[in-house]
Amino acid sequence: MMAEDITTVGGIFSPNDPTQLPKTARETLKNDQREPSLQDLHKDVEKAAAETATDDSPGSQGGSQTGAGTSNDETGQTAEAEEAKRSAMMGRVALAAGGLMAIGLYDEVFVKAWNEQELFKKYTDPNNYEPAAAISVPLKEHEIKSVHKPKIEIRVNERVVRTINFTIDLTLKLTGAIVTIHDGKILKVEVGKCQVHGTLLCGELELADEEITELALVPETEFEEPIPILPPWVPAQSGE
Repeated sequence: MMAEDITTVGGIFSPNDPTQLPKTARETLKNDQREPSLQDLHKDVEKAAAETATDDSPGSQGGSQTGAGTSNDETGQTAEAEEAKRSAMMGRVALAAGGLMAIGLYDEVFVKAWNEQELFKKYTDPNNYEPAAAISVPLKEHEIKSVHKPKIEIRVNERVVRTINFTIDLTLKLTGAIVTIHDGKILKVEVGKCQVHGTLLCGELELADEEITELALVPETEFEEPIPILPPWVPAQSGE
Protein backbone atom coordinates (compact mmCIF):
# COMPACT_ATOMS: atom_id res chain seq x y z
CA MET A 1 0.00 0.00 0.00
CA MET A 2 1.24 3.48 -0.79
CA ALA A 3 2.36 5.44 2.25
CA GLU A 4 2.05 9.04 1.15
CA ASP A 5 3.28 11.88 3.31
CA ILE A 6 3.62 15.63 2.88
CA THR A 7 6.13 17.20 5.23
CA THR A 8 6.79 20.86 5.90
CA VAL A 9 10.43 21.69 6.60
CA GLY A 10 11.14 25.10 8.08
CA GLY A 11 8.70 27.98 8.22
CA ILE A 12 7.80 31.49 9.17
CA PHE A 13 5.09 33.28 11.11
CA SER A 14 1.50 33.97 10.12
CA PRO A 15 0.12 37.41 10.97
CA ASN A 16 -3.39 36.08 11.50
CA ASP A 17 -3.50 32.32 11.86
CA PRO A 18 -0.33 30.28 12.53
CA THR A 19 -1.85 27.17 10.95
CA GLN A 20 -2.93 28.54 7.60
CA LEU A 21 -1.72 30.51 4.65
CA PRO A 22 -3.93 33.42 3.60
CA LYS A 23 -6.90 32.10 1.58
CA THR A 24 -5.76 33.81 -1.63
CA ALA A 25 -2.32 32.22 -1.29
CA ARG A 26 -3.83 28.77 -0.72
CA GLU A 27 -6.05 29.12 -3.80
CA THR A 28 -3.13 30.30 -5.94
CA LEU A 29 -0.96 27.44 -4.76
CA LYS A 30 -3.75 24.94 -5.41
CA ASN A 31 -4.86 26.14 -8.84
CA ASP A 32 -1.87 27.78 -10.54
CA GLN A 33 0.21 25.52 -12.79
CA ARG A 34 2.84 28.03 -13.94
CA GLU A 35 5.33 26.89 -11.31
CA PRO A 36 7.22 23.86 -12.75
CA SER A 37 7.55 22.11 -9.39
CA LEU A 38 3.74 22.00 -9.09
CA GLN A 39 2.94 20.56 -12.51
CA ASP A 40 1.74 16.94 -12.62
CA LEU A 41 2.71 16.44 -9.00
CA HIS A 42 0.12 13.69 -8.54
CA LYS A 43 1.66 11.75 -11.44
CA ASP A 44 5.06 11.77 -9.70
CA VAL A 45 3.43 10.42 -6.56
CA GLU A 46 1.61 7.65 -8.45
CA LYS A 47 4.78 6.74 -10.35
CA ALA A 48 6.80 6.52 -7.15
CA ALA A 49 4.10 4.39 -5.54
CA ALA A 50 4.17 1.99 -8.48
CA GLU A 51 7.96 1.77 -8.39
CA THR A 52 7.97 0.92 -4.69
CA ALA A 53 5.15 -1.62 -4.88
CA THR A 54 6.12 -5.14 -3.83
CA ASP A 55 6.36 -7.87 -6.45
CA ASP A 56 3.76 -10.04 -4.71
CA SER A 57 1.15 -7.29 -4.56
CA PRO A 58 -2.11 -8.04 -6.38
CA GLY A 59 -1.77 -7.45 -10.09
CA SER A 60 2.00 -6.94 -9.97
CA GLN A 61 2.59 -9.93 -12.22
CA GLY A 62 0.46 -8.49 -14.98
CA GLY A 63 -2.95 -9.50 -16.20
CA SER A 64 -5.17 -9.78 -19.20
CA GLN A 65 -6.01 -6.66 -21.12
CA THR A 66 -9.37 -6.06 -22.73
CA GLY A 67 -10.43 -3.58 -25.35
CA ALA A 68 -8.40 -2.20 -28.21
CA GLY A 69 -9.51 1.40 -28.16
CA THR A 70 -10.71 4.27 -25.99
CA SER A 71 -14.01 6.04 -26.48
CA ASN A 72 -14.51 9.79 -26.20
CA ASP A 73 -16.49 9.24 -23.00
CA GLU A 74 -13.61 7.27 -21.50
CA THR A 75 -11.15 9.97 -22.55
CA GLY A 76 -13.30 12.60 -20.91
CA GLN A 77 -13.61 10.57 -17.73
CA THR A 78 -9.83 10.08 -17.67
CA ALA A 79 -9.23 13.81 -18.01
CA GLU A 80 -11.71 14.51 -15.22
CA ALA A 81 -10.02 11.92 -13.03
CA GLU A 82 -6.59 13.44 -13.72
CA GLU A 83 -7.87 16.90 -12.82
CA ALA A 84 -9.47 15.56 -9.64
CA LYS A 85 -6.19 13.92 -8.64
CA ARG A 86 -4.23 17.10 -9.35
CA SER A 87 -6.68 19.22 -7.38
CA ALA A 88 -6.67 16.81 -4.44
CA MET A 89 -2.87 16.69 -4.32
CA MET A 90 -2.48 20.46 -4.53
CA GLY A 91 -5.15 20.83 -1.87
CA ARG A 92 -3.00 18.73 0.44
CA VAL A 93 0.10 20.72 -0.47
CA ALA A 94 -1.74 23.98 0.21
CA LEU A 95 -2.86 22.63 3.57
CA ALA A 96 0.67 21.51 4.45
CA ALA A 97 1.97 24.93 3.43
CA GLY A 98 0.21 26.29 6.47
CA GLY A 99 3.15 24.83 8.40
CA LEU A 100 5.41 27.29 6.60
CA MET A 101 3.94 29.96 8.80
CA ALA A 102 4.95 28.44 12.12
CA ILE A 103 8.11 30.01 13.49
CA GLY A 104 9.00 32.25 16.41
CA LEU A 105 9.41 35.93 15.59
CA TYR A 106 11.14 36.81 18.83
CA ASP A 107 13.91 34.22 18.80
CA GLU A 108 14.33 33.18 15.17
CA VAL A 109 13.89 36.62 13.62
CA PHE A 110 14.46 39.41 16.15
CA VAL A 111 17.27 37.93 18.28
CA LYS A 112 18.93 36.30 15.29
CA ALA A 113 19.11 39.65 13.49
CA TRP A 114 20.44 41.46 16.56
CA ASN A 115 23.15 38.84 17.03
CA GLU A 116 24.15 39.11 13.38
CA GLN A 117 24.57 42.87 13.88
CA GLU A 118 26.54 42.29 17.13
CA LEU A 119 24.16 44.77 18.73
CA PHE A 120 24.64 43.61 22.32
CA LYS A 121 28.22 42.36 22.24
CA LYS A 122 29.47 44.98 24.71
CA TYR A 123 27.05 43.76 27.38
CA THR A 124 28.97 40.48 27.63
CA ASP A 125 32.06 42.32 28.94
CA PRO A 126 32.18 41.40 32.67
CA ASN A 127 34.55 44.33 33.37
CA ASN A 128 31.84 46.86 32.52
CA TYR A 129 28.64 44.91 33.15
CA GLU A 130 28.06 42.74 36.19
CA PRO A 131 26.93 39.30 34.90
CA ALA A 132 24.59 38.77 37.85
CA ALA A 133 22.71 42.01 37.18
CA ALA A 134 19.78 42.25 34.76
CA ILE A 135 20.19 45.07 32.22
CA SER A 136 17.28 46.63 30.31
CA VAL A 137 18.36 48.01 26.93
CA PRO A 138 15.85 50.23 25.07
CA LEU A 139 16.24 50.21 21.29
CA LYS A 140 15.60 52.99 18.80
CA GLU A 141 13.14 52.42 15.98
CA HIS A 142 14.84 50.15 13.48
CA GLU A 143 14.20 47.73 10.61
CA ILE A 144 14.98 44.05 10.41
CA LYS A 145 15.19 42.31 7.04
CA SER A 146 14.83 38.55 7.12
CA VAL A 147 14.74 35.98 4.30
CA HIS A 148 13.64 32.39 4.88
CA LYS A 149 13.78 29.34 2.60
CA PRO A 150 11.29 26.75 3.88
CA LYS A 151 10.27 23.76 1.79
CA ILE A 152 7.68 21.04 1.54
CA GLU A 153 8.75 17.46 0.89
CA ILE A 154 6.42 14.98 -0.82
CA ARG A 155 7.28 11.44 0.28
CA VAL A 156 6.06 8.03 -0.82
CA ASN A 157 7.10 5.08 1.32
CA GLU A 158 9.75 7.22 3.04
CA ARG A 159 11.27 8.31 -0.29
CA VAL A 160 11.25 11.98 -1.25
CA VAL A 161 9.42 12.26 -4.57
CA ARG A 162 9.39 16.02 -4.96
CA THR A 163 10.58 19.05 -3.00
CA ILE A 164 8.67 22.33 -3.33
CA ASN A 165 10.77 25.34 -2.35
CA PHE A 166 9.42 28.61 -0.98
CA THR A 167 10.97 32.00 -0.25
CA ILE A 168 9.66 34.33 2.43
CA ASP A 169 11.04 37.87 2.39
CA LEU A 170 10.24 40.04 5.41
CA THR A 171 10.88 43.64 6.38
CA LEU A 172 9.89 44.47 9.95
CA LYS A 173 9.98 47.89 11.61
CA LEU A 174 10.19 47.75 15.40
CA THR A 175 9.27 50.62 17.71
CA GLY A 176 9.60 50.70 21.49
CA ALA A 177 11.60 47.49 21.81
CA ILE A 178 13.28 46.76 25.17
CA VAL A 179 15.70 43.86 25.60
CA THR A 180 16.56 42.44 29.04
CA ILE A 181 20.06 40.96 29.30
CA HIS A 182 21.39 38.77 32.11
CA ASP A 183 24.73 36.98 32.33
CA GLY A 184 25.56 37.59 28.67
CA LYS A 185 22.23 36.22 27.48
CA ILE A 186 18.96 37.69 26.24
CA LEU A 187 16.36 36.94 28.86
CA LYS A 188 13.33 38.90 27.69
CA VAL A 189 12.14 40.97 24.72
CA GLU A 190 9.38 43.58 24.75
CA VAL A 191 8.06 45.17 21.56
CA GLY A 192 5.84 48.24 21.50
CA LYS A 193 4.85 48.19 17.82
CA CYS A 194 5.78 46.07 14.83
CA GLN A 195 5.07 46.94 11.20
CA VAL A 196 5.73 44.23 8.64
CA HIS A 197 5.85 43.80 4.88
CA GLY A 198 6.25 40.29 3.54
CA THR A 199 6.18 38.36 0.28
CA LEU A 200 5.76 34.62 -0.18
CA LEU A 201 7.02 32.93 -3.36
CA CYS A 202 6.84 29.36 -4.60
CA GLY A 203 9.68 29.31 -7.10
CA GLU A 204 8.90 32.41 -9.17
CA LEU A 205 5.17 32.24 -8.45
CA GLU A 206 4.08 34.96 -6.01
CA LEU A 207 1.54 33.61 -3.54
CA ALA A 208 1.22 36.60 -1.23
CA ASP A 209 2.38 40.20 -0.85
CA GLU A 210 1.07 41.77 2.32
CA GLU A 211 1.75 44.80 4.50
CA ILE A 212 0.49 45.03 8.07
CA THR A 213 0.78 48.43 9.72
CA GLU A 214 0.52 47.01 13.23
CA LEU A 215 1.19 43.32 13.72
CA ALA A 216 -0.55 41.84 16.75
CA LEU A 217 2.20 40.44 18.94
CA VAL A 218 2.45 39.22 22.50
CA PRO A 219 3.75 42.41 24.20
CA GLU A 220 6.69 40.60 25.79
CA THR A 221 8.35 37.21 25.67
CA GLU A 222 10.58 35.76 28.36
CA PHE A 223 12.63 32.85 27.06
CA GLU A 224 12.61 29.63 29.08
CA GLU A 225 16.21 29.20 28.02
CA PRO A 226 17.91 32.61 27.68
CA ILE A 227 19.57 33.06 24.29
CA PRO A 228 23.35 33.67 24.29
CA ILE A 229 24.56 36.96 22.83
CA LEU A 230 26.79 36.20 19.85
CA PRO A 231 29.60 36.76 19.33
CA PRO A 232 30.59 37.28 22.99
CA TRP A 233 33.04 39.92 24.14
CA VAL A 234 36.65 38.68 24.02
CA PRO A 235 39.31 40.42 26.18
CA ALA A 236 42.22 41.94 24.30
CA GLN A 237 45.39 39.88 24.43
CA SER A 238 48.40 41.40 26.15
CA GLY A 239 50.71 43.16 23.73
CA GLU A 240 47.93 44.07 21.30
